[in-house]
Amino acid sequence: MLIGYTLSAYDNDSYMCSSCDRVLDDMPGLSVCSTCSWRTDFAYTNPAFKIKRKKYDISYTYDGALIASERFRDICHANGYDGLEFRDLPKSSGWFHLHVHAVREFDAVRRRTRFENLCDTCGFYESVVGATPSFLVDSSPLLDGFCRSDLLFASRNEKHPLIFVGVDTLNTLKESGITGLCPDKIES
Repeated sequence: MLIGYTLSAYDNDSYMCSSCDRVLDDMPGLSVCSTCSWRTDFAYTNPAFKIKRKKYDISYTYDGALIASERFRDICHANGYDGLEFRDLPKSSGWFHLHVHAVREFDAVRRRTRFENLCDTCGFYESVVGATPSFLVDSSPLLDGFCRSDLLFASRNEKHPLIFVGVDTLNTLKESGITGLCPDKIES
C-alpha cells in the first residue's frame, strides 16, 4: 500500500558549508567535532551561501541542504503546510534554506540500514547507508504536508534527513508546476 513519498530533488551545484571531507573556510558558529572533524550541526545556514544553479524550485546542495524558491515557499504557505521553516539566504535573494520540523521514525531494521564508524566524541556515525526504498515504523499513510526522517543519511559532512510528503502534497506540488521534484514511493 502506498503511504507517501520521499521528496528527493536534483542538486543545485552548490555547497552550504562543507564538502564531504572538509568544512569550508569562514563558517561562523558551525559546530565541528574535535575528534572526527565532521560538522555536528546539520541544520546550519551559511549567511554567505550563494546558490549556483537556480533552475529548480526545490533542490539540494552537495552537502545536503534543501533549498527552496520563493515560489515553492508561497505554494506551501497557500496550502497551509505547517512545520516548515524557510530561512532567508541574504546572498541568494528569493531563495530559502528549508527545514522540516515534523519527524517520522525511519525503520532502520526492516530496511537493513548500515551505521558505519561511530565517533565516540560527537556520537555521529561516519556514514548511514540504506535509505531507499524508505520504510517507516508507522506505516499509516502520511497526511497532507511534510515531515522528515529521524535519521540522517549519507557520509561525513553530507548527512541530512529524508523529507517525506503525503500523496495529496505531492499532487499539489506537481499541479503547481514545481520543478526539481524526484519523488520515490514509500510503501508499507
